[in-house]
Amino acid sequence: MNRPMYETHRDRIAEARVAKKIADKWLCKAIKLRPTYVVDYALMQGDAFKAFLEIKCRNYSMKQMDDMGGFMLSLDKWVKGLELARAGGIEFIIAVDAVGGTYWYRGHEHDGLSLGGRTDRDDPQDVEPVVLLRAERFKKL
Repeated sequence: MNRPMYETHRDRIAEARVAKKIADKWLCKAIKLRPTYVVDYALMQGDAFKAFLEIKCRNYSMKQMDDMGGFMLSLDKWVKGLELARAGGIEFIIAVDAVGGTYWYRGHEHDGLSLGGRTDRDDPQDVEPVVLLRAERFKKL
């Protein structure tokens, strides 16, 4: 049985807005990838792939996320994003649109593992291992 998709149309619009902001700032094009790629976008300059991009929109500041242990990203998404980037010889970038601005991180180090996810949906599969990333790893766009 397939799990429900929790990403809404509104979520996709917010992510597209962030992708456009990044593409405009970095003079590249953001290409939305199909869901089987796990990460949200590819960043391209002309015909050249530059990076895979995962976008998260949060209603917290980076400090508030640090107070909760750090920004959380699914360990599965982290591993697959890094594997895609390594296979393509490009970067894996995580962008977080948070209260106070848009931030990005390019790297392969994290600040530990935890168990994270939503517990208010009555979906035990929505709780999973996550990597934690402290705010100081991110640069403001």
